[in-house]
Amino acid sequence: MSAEVNKAVVGRFVEEVFVRASGDAMEDLIAEDFRSHAWAKDFGIPDGPEGVRQFIAVMDSAFSNAQVHTEDVLAEGDRVAVRYVYEADHTGELMGIGATGKRVSLPGIFIARVEGGKLAEYWRQEDHLGPMYQLGAM
Repeated sequence: MSAEVNKAVVGRFVEEVFVRASGDAMEDLIAEDFRSHAWAKDFGIPDGPEGVRQFIAVMDSAFSNAQVHTEDVLAEGDRVAVRYVYEADHTGELMGIGATGKRVSLPGIFIARVEGGKLAEYWRQEDHLGPMYQLGAM
């Protein structure tokens, strides 16, 4: 697949999976042997579509009115890099922090490897300290 097609796959992933939490999109966009290098080891979330489902469920239970502002999208071969800002309202418990109602801004960068029109691997770096300050947890 071309870099442009891979960019479109990743763009759809951001919009339909991260923002709208569409289960149907997860099936269409996540490879069965998907490997996350972003959360699986730290949080005990499994690989594959089920792991993505679990991660999205955690985020959906803690945040509402999510928006992702894509700042840059770069693609070469089977890799797509995205620099973004995730914004949402903190309306549920997150890591022991009760809902504050505050709007959180979380900048990050992720790199996805696309294979056969689906995300096969995923790496992500985010500023987790900033939102803790925004929520008053620090």
